[in-house]
Amino acid sequence: MKKVFVFLLLCISIIAQDTTVLRQQFLLADELRNQGKLYEAITEYERLMCFDTMHLYGFDANKNIAACYRRGAKFKDAITCAGASLRYAKNPDDIHAMKIELVKLHILNRTFSSASNILNGMEKDSVHNCGSQEIHYWRGWVFMFEDNWQAAENEFAKVDSAKTLAQFCRNTDDKRYSFEIMELLSVIFPGSGQIVTGHVWNGLLSLGWNVLWGYLTIDAAVADRVGDALLIGNLLWLRFYVGNVKNAGKFADEKNTLIFQDALRYLQDEFIGAKP
Repeated sequence: MKKVFVFLLLCISIIAQDTTVLRQQFLLADELRNQGKLYEAITEYERLMCFDTMHLYGFDANKNIAACYRRGAKFKDAITCAGASLRYAKNPDDIHAMKIELVKLHILNRTFSSASNILNGMEKDSVHNCGSQEIHYWRGWVFMFEDNWQAAENEFAKVDSAKTLAQFCRNTDDKRYSFEIMELLSVIFPGSGQIVTGHVWNGLLSLGWNVLWGYLTIDAAVADRVGDALLIGNLLWLRFYVGNVKNAGKFADEKNTLIFQDALRYLQDEFIGAKP
């Protein structure tokens, strides 16, 4: 009996000693991360997990490695490690926090469908029903990064603390140009789509060419010069007419891209609040 007792004490002592060593290793990795030595910190966290046979630090180490990769803008690697941390999560709060972190990482990585799938799963999970506004909030961010401002506004409108973001989305959406409307304008009146999007000279030039070749085509047809009318109409007038319509759509897309970039720049530099 005495030998068994001594053996148990020896085992407890060894375990306690191993736990102390693991703790020191974890604190060292944390210190390196706080100093901005991200590569060294990742190395130490990975070394820790090699010796952590009981997975005492499986959640925290993977979570912190993900944070290091995030700071280094390696979002794909951060997603992998954040997902690994979920396997070692000890309570619902940890699970919830890491799922939200995964949503943020997927937004930054522009894997929007994955972010939406996580949020949809959380919404169906009764454990997270109390956080429905949080789910709507991050879904709004997914839509903003997808350049879907109307959908984002609808999500932020469901969040009590996000009315400012809802208004921002509405304002951004109002600035955007409709690809279809700009093309339709140019179909009806050549050059008008370009002019509306701010390309006045291009629009006037397009209008001038269409008027010129249209006039020459009609003049040739009236003079019974059918060959000339077909040649001018098909090779010149039609070319400039179709090009005018395509340009209107292209310029609308370019303007919308600039509006999108300005909106993201504001969110990154000036918006105060939770963001990816």
